[in-house]
Amino acid sequence: ARVEQMLRVSLVDFDPREAETAFASHSALPRSPNTSNRTSEVEVEEGFADHPSSVFAEHPLLPRSPRSSGSGVAVSDNPSTVKKVLRQKEARRAAEEEIRLRQLTKARVELYSLRKRLLACDKGRDLDATLVLEWSAGATTLGKTFVHNNNRRSTKVVGKSAPVLDEEDVPEPAMALAELRQQWVEATCLLRSNLNTEQAFEQARTTVRSSLSFLDTLGQIATDNAEQLQGGTGTIFQQLLQDLAMCGVSGMMIDNLGASGSDRSFEDATSDSEFAGGLGCKDQWPLLLRQTQDVRCIVRIKLQDANDLKAAQYALECCSTCFQEISGHARKRQVSNFSMVAVLEEEEEE
Repeated sequence: ARVEQMLRVSLVDFDPREAETAFASHSALPRSPNTSNRTSEVEVEEGFADHPSSVFAEHPLLPRSPRSSGSGVAVSDNPSTVKKVLRQKEARRAAEEEIRLRQLTKARVELYSLRKRLLACDKGRDLDATLVLEWSAGATTLGKTFVHNNNRRSTKVVGKSAPVLDEEDVPEPAMALAELRQQWVEATCLLRSNLNTEQAFEQARTTVRSSLSFLDTLGQIATDNAEQLQGGTGTIFQQLLQDLAMCGVSGMMIDNLGASGSDRSFEDATSDSEFAGGLGCKDQWPLLLRQTQDVRCIVRIKLQDANDLKAAQYALECCSTCFQEISGHARKRQVSNFSMVAVLEEEEEE
């Protein structure tokens, strides 16, 4: 307490200019002969009273131990060690790149084989859904996408007539002409229609895009009724096929479902459909029946279950993207879409 009192008194009249002189004279103070090197209370009082500034004297800096890096691992500055680490990293990158190129080559060979099998199928026969799925998966592995931003077009229904499609936005072409030519060959293989006239080309283009919208609608209905519906879109599609059979539509998988045609209208089939009523979509059912008929007539795949619909969707996406690219290239060349098709086929023959 006495020391603190002396400090308070001394600090009031502290003059920094006297600090250096006081520090020099402080070394001349008498030291206690005590071997324990402890200063007596009297010496402390005298020392603080006579030389208050000595309390604030600077102490010499002590040597500091070297700080370790944050990782705790010492990094050698030896040039040979650095070069060795760089060589190891370079070797790892080269090995990874070699593996990637080997896998890419294998994927290209497999895709070429699947594409060859796809194109070799007789035009008058249905394509195997498994083959279409394998081909599309292989193309996706190589970074090829079938989905175009403008593959779908909004639709509206006028009364009981077919849906009216909004005007199409023609995109800028994203494919080179050589790539588009290959996809055109694939599209003509995936569709039942012979696209040898301008009318057939335009009809196929419209049907493909409305069919994609139809598949999206089925998916939404299945999602909305997931708790009560087993089998998802496949179950809905099978019911649509059965209702088509009841309306007298024959051909393909409908004949195998055991239903006999009675030439009923789509509206009559809808009114008697308990399934449509249970899903709460009776107002949509006539349109869905028309679109079911369209999708089964446009794509060369046997359509019966969800797996078939998935393959059909890949095929339709491929064709729709092809049509969009043809429109883009046609606008760029200032020619009609069908004239652009002629350009593709002429260059293919050359």
